[in-house]
Amino acid sequence: MSKSSITLINREISWLSFNGRVLQEANDPTVPLLERLKFLGIFSSNRDEFFRVRVATVRRLIKVGAKPKEFAGETPKVVMDKIMQVIAAQQEEFENTFACLLEELKQNKIFIVNETQLNAKQGEFVKSYFKESVLPLLFPIMLDNVPEFPWLKDRAIYLVIKLISPIKKDKLALVEIPSDKISRFLVLPGTTDSVILLDDVIRYCMKDMFFHFNYDFAEAYAIKMTRDAELNIENDVSKSLVKKISESVKLRKRGEPVRLEVDETIPPDILRYINRKLPILKKENFIKGGRYHNTVDFINFPKIGSPDLRYKFPKALEHPELRTNESLLKIIRKKDIMLSYPYQSYLPIIDLLREASIDPRVKSIQITLYRVARNSNVVNALINAIKNGKRVTAIVELQARFDEEQNIYWSNRLNEE
Repeated sequence: MSKSSITLINREISWLSFNGRVLQEANDPTVPLLERLKFLGIFSSNRDEFFRVRVATVRRLIKVGAKPKEFAGETPKVVMDKIMQVIAAQQEEFENTFACLLEELKQNKIFIVNETQLNAKQGEFVKSYFKESVLPLLFPIMLDNVPEFPWLKDRAIYLVIKLISPIKKDKLALVEIPSDKISRFLVLPGTTDSVILLDDVIRYCMKDMFFHFNYDFAEAYAIKMTRDAELNIENDVSKSLVKKISESVKLRKRGEPVRLEVDETIPPDILRYINRKLPILKKENFIKGGRYHNTVDFINFPKIGSPDLRYKFPKALEHPELRTNESLLKIIRKKDIMLSYPYQSYLPIIDLLREASIDPRVKSIQITLYRVARNSNVVNALINAIKNGKRVTAIVELQARFDEEQNIYWSNRLNEE
């Protein structure tokens, strides 16, 4: 086969095709309905990472003028244009899929309602919840009073709020939706399974937040910034790898903007205002989407409705060789044991580490860790082994993407012990 007959698919476009298959799962009628919502969340999470890493890298290459050979014969600018075309098509499919799922949810007596659809009893409930649980977490910034547009955190959701009055000048405010502190979803009281998003709880109660200004009504539009998350690890040999990665993780939080998602209904004057205040953003950085951003939160959608709308997770299979109250070390001395995940429980591994940590015949434990959970039972078992006088050697991958900070924390804990 001649070289001219070979079709090369750019890896960025190939990755987008993979995420397109995730979106297909959300469209698959054989997948339980609430699980299809989760696939929308997975698609959203994947796309965020794509922008934070891959799109950010392409933009860097455009800035330095990389040659076409870097992208299978295409310039970075051509690749970026193709990326944005695919992104636009997938965004349209995403919005259509979400609209279809909302209709199917209604058919199954599950309603995702907005602030205009609340009845009197639900409205009273929402106002009470807002006052007790949401308002203490909200700290609006009045944009008319600040010289520069506030710093937008990576992947946080904000509402740009326009306070409108016929006799006074309109005011603009910015408020972060605290979905990292409380649930994005509020289940409403009543005979039906109704859910309202935190975004709409805030929209419903804006008068309670801005009562000082005595305005007639308000409009609110969601925006979300995505920033360059590639680590720039300096070559300073005088610093340890841990220190260099720690410093890079801190810098990541102030990475260059690569995308600003905005509600497609946002008025042109507000969009022009944002663009003027954030001149670092170019036209192609703006992506218009639906009313809600960060649909990754749908992975944690409330467990309501019929159990048939969710996957049925069978009980973990028991291994025939592993018996209760019997030494695991004694069992594996006789024969090898293979566990298959996710079909079998991970508890035997924790039990093995716990037993090794107190068995006087065990002198040392060696282990390799790639990604460590926030509340890691494995690391806690290793710390217990250290306290019991064992020599513990743990090789921790410090550059596991987006888990660097957590892995550094646990490696420091182990060093302290």
